Amino acid sequence: MKYGDDRDEAETILLDAARRHAVRQEQLDPRHGQELERRYGIRIGDVEPKVYWRLTDNWLELTVRFLSPDHGTREIKDAMSREILARLDSAGIGIASATYEITGLPVLTVERRAAT
Repeated sequence: MKYGDDRDEAETILLDAARRHAVRQEQLDPRHGQELERRYGIRIGDVEPKVYWRLTDNWLELTVRFLSPDHGTREIKDAMSREILARLDSAGIGIASATYEITGLPVLTVERRAAT
């Protein structure tokens, strides 16, 4: 997203989508807590969705961490992506693109001179 966009609203949009679609702590089998901690460094009490910010030279990168089941992750990510895009659009928050920034050109004025 662009640095001038509403960062707090963007984070809220990501968290709302993740909370709506991700696995909740009460849905986890307690036996899987040790495996989560061993493999991913996540404590069973720290599985709520979380947004991380990363500063780049052109935009602010927001990443949301959430838990998903073993199967069905593609459907969850699809539903979240659709919801997030719709809400970002409604909030007037754009998505930055390196391609857009690189290929953007200033306005050019062309003058045609008569042959002499």
